[in-house]
Amino acid sequence: MSPSCPPTLAAIPHEVLEHVAFFAATDNLLGPPDGLLPLLVLNRNIHSALSFDSNPHLYARIYAYKFDLAPAVRRLGADTIPASALGEELQRKCVLLKRVRKKMDSKVDLIPPLLPNIGYRIQLPKRQLKEPSIIRHYSSNISVIAPAPGAPAILSYLTLANKLSVSWETINSMKPLAPTISSSAPVRSSREWEGEWARTVGVGDTRVVLGNTLSGAFRPGSLEGVWEGLFTYTEFTAYAALLSGAPPATLQRSLVAQHRQTWKLREYHLVESPRGEYQHEHDREPSYIPVNNHSNPHTHHQNHGNYTNGGYPHPHSYPFAHAHTRHPRTQPLAPGDPSRGYIPNGTIVKEGPFDIEVLEPGQHEPIVYRSYASIKKEAEGAGEGAATMMDRRVKDVFVTGEGHSAWGQFNLVGRVRPSDGFISLSKEYVDGDRGKWLYRGYMIGDANGNLSGRWRDTLTLPHIAGYEGCFVMSRRK
Repeated sequence: MSPSCPPTLAAIPHEVLEHVAFFAATDNLLGPPDGLLPLLVLNRNIHSALSFDSNPHLYARIYAYKFDLAPAVRRLGADTIPASALGEELQRKCVLLKRVRKKMDSKVDLIPPLLPNIGYRIQLPKRQLKEPSIIRHYSSNISVIAPAPGAPAILSYLTLANKLSVSWETINSMKPLAPTISSSAPVRSSREWEGEWARTVGVGDTRVVLGNTLSGAFRPGSLEGVWEGLFTYTEFTAYAALLSGAPPATLQRSLVAQHRQTWKLREYHLVESPRGEYQHEHDREPSYIPVNNHSNPHTHHQNHGNYTNGGYPHPHSYPFAHAHTRHPRTQPLAPGDPSRGYIPNGTIVKEGPFDIEVLEPGQHEPIVYRSYASIKKEAEGAGEGAATMMDRRVKDVFVTGEGHSAWGQFNLVGRVRPSDGFISLSKEYVDGDRGKWLYRGYMIGDANGNLSGRWRDTLTLPHIAGYEGCFVMSRRK
């Protein structure tokens, strides 16, 4: 027995000593387990009993107490995460959080995130696959490609700008509606960021990027409902100067206006039907109800068919307007015009109470996309687990909607890219004077998520830098 150690502490069993160390390390939930230090320096025997190399189980328990272990277990599997991996992750996270607290490797930039808009193209002829990075995540080596930071940066900036008590000299506009961020939700779950995880690990997988099955980066039904938010825009002359090479100070001296807007969105899914699946009720009857202001359940907007087909023939003149479609196509709509939400030019779309029928140019049979509401109702009646199975069978997501802002009423139509949840919406004002605009972005978060991204004019050619701005949208509570 060492004379420098109290007899009672040296004589206690190893299991009890480990419990003492655990409670000392977790006395404060936040911060590193510095409560272990007094025990580790008592003598060699106790240091040997509590060190990381000899007792990784202790540090795994500390990690599970201070951090959320559920995401790693859910994504990697409990069998692939040994105690030593949790101990290493504890050390790594403590080091990283210390660097964050000391603001190391960071800088403060008060310039709004509008400059990254310059040169942003609405079309990528060939999706260039970046070389993924191999990182160590717990005990697994995974291939990842960091998602583009634009959407979360815009969301963070516009949210924090509303919380600052200073007077903005560079933003002389109305105070915008603050987005609802996930941290303000009464109940937080680690599942809130499953989409971000799927986007990070999936974008480097060619099977996901080149496939046509919806990945976990987008949860079906996420866009359904009413959204409120804002869009920003700069003086056109100032923006043109930036495109011509003017310094960032030009933007700081210019007017940045902000307007509120409201969206009401509806999701429609192309669902892969398994063999032998029973015929749905609305498949036994004509799936189309003529779209007009009397029979369309969405009677609050005019000329519903005109905006979804980009000004092509009126719904009543569609070649299949009154035909009963028994054998609709099951392949997703081909990628189309990026300035119209990746919908091919000349596509004819009809929206009914349970589905939409999409007739692609050169095709004789439409593609039937079922409404999220009808799919959800069917899944709820099929029992537990049916909704998850239905989500895995979603091949394509089509979005329609309408909204209003200070500029007037508008209609929305677009799609969701299956591989990474990239949302593209074409916004067309009803009166026609305000033109058409392209909105693109991502869902940041899940149940409490926000839409964030950038809008762009559709008059400029795709390969030329156009007039752009930022937007954020939050689900109406």
